Amino acid sequence: MASNGTRNEAAYAARTPASRAHFERARATLPQGVGARGKYLSPHPLYVRSGSGSRIEDVDGNEYLDLHLASGCLILGHAHPAVQEAVTRQLQRGLALGLATELEAELAERVTKHMPHVERLRYATTGSEATNMAVRVARAYTGRSRVAKFEGHFHGHAHDALLASTANVAGTKADPLPAHESAGLGRNPASELLLLSPDDCEATIERIVANAHDLAAVILEPAPLNSMPTLAPDPELISRLRDVTTKHGVLLIFDEVFTCFRLGLGGGSARFGVRPDLVALGKVIGGGLPLAAFGGRADVMDATLGVGEPAPDQPRSIFQSGTFSGHPLALAAGLATLTELERSDPYAELERKAEAIRLGLADVCERLGIAASASSVGSHFQIYFGVEGPIRDRRTILGSDRAFQREFCLGMICGGVYWTPGSGALVSTAHSAADAERVIETAGDVLAEQVEYMELRVSPDGVRKNIRR
Repeated sequence: MASNGTRNEAAYAARTPASRAHFERARATLPQGVGARGKYLSPHPLYVRSGSGSRIEDVDGNEYLDLHLASGCLILGHAHPAVQEAVTRQLQRGLALGLATELEAELAERVTKHMPHVERLRYATTGSEATNMAVRVARAYTGRSRVAKFEGHFHGHAHDALLASTANVAGTKADPLPAHESAGLGRNPASELLLLSPDDCEATIERIVANAHDLAAVILEPAPLNSMPTLAPDPELISRLRDVTTKHGVLLIFDEVFTCFRLGLGGGSARFGVRPDLVALGKVIGGGLPLAAFGGRADVMDATLGVGEPAPDQPRSIFQSGTFSGHPLALAAGLATLTELERSDPYAELERKAEAIRLGLADVCERLGIAASASSVGSHFQIYFGVEGPIRDRRTILGSDRAFQREFCLGMICGGVYWTPGSGALVSTAHSAADAERVIETAGDVLAEQVEYMELRVSPDGVRKNIRR
């Protein structure tokens, strides 16, 4: 009997011949046929022509209910009229103006209004750049070199030391070791990194105290929706991190590239009631255009980014600049997005939609006898197969049936719902209650067919097991 993966891949290939043709052309000049790794999909990427509201259309003319939303950038959905109008209006004034514009301070003031802990900020182009610069600020300010991160948390591709233990793990849960996932890194990036376990609060605090003398910062995603979409955030851990870092002079960095304006206007800081020293912001802040920012305490930012001259015996000033940092088109899109979020206050409704989908997915799996863990945080939801209960660390995710999950996502795509394999899914203000019902209905159809070939059923003794035919 053919495997479900073969069947779903064949169905996907049959549905997307124009994407396949674009892929054959593109891979002559682009590695993997795409401009960035995150766009790759096997057996070939989906090439998209347009987006409107909660829908995207591929080059074959197929329409999809989009649960990807440009990796979470589009909280208002595709081509929101207010954002389109703001960008068009700014476009008439020029493209890259190359000098300061009034939009820079306008957006910064609006961010500070909702995130008072961001007393100063600087613009960047990508979230990876923003986290990198936040770490550089912390090192310059403290005069220390090492940075602590949590196993499984993702902080972008631009920082050698932090590009570790995101997808893979090493060592034990009690004593995690850096697992670097890229060639071309510096000679010994692991020496700059202290790795922490997100599922062991006491061990985490002990590790920080033992290494505080050379720790510049602890960086984390307050809700790691970008890297581990079903991980239940731990408010107690976040609170204790604030206490221990303050006591030992270590800066606390919140990587809110994904959660900025998605968990609420105040982000993770407001949601968990903890004020970090520095933050990295991205995705929603640019309204669908390339924009990110890093910032935080005024004394830290001013000391490292050039208010007056640095003292000769304590040179804290860092260099940060970028031709496209604070691009006026991106600032206009970000301002329009923030204005709409302020006006409509959609967060409770977004959470209701995501939670409705989670409950629907859980019901489908229960009815079919499928072992699964479905969770939602804010407007974000995810499901893993072959595991049950809350997902608390990357090691549990690695123990799930990722092949089954990939085939599920391919089946959803073939059913007209775009859900990126291996990634979480999101809803926007453009997604309706009917859209949520469609996700659940399509998932039910896909899973009912899938378990005939790749089973995750309840065994006679009541223990859920992964059984493949």
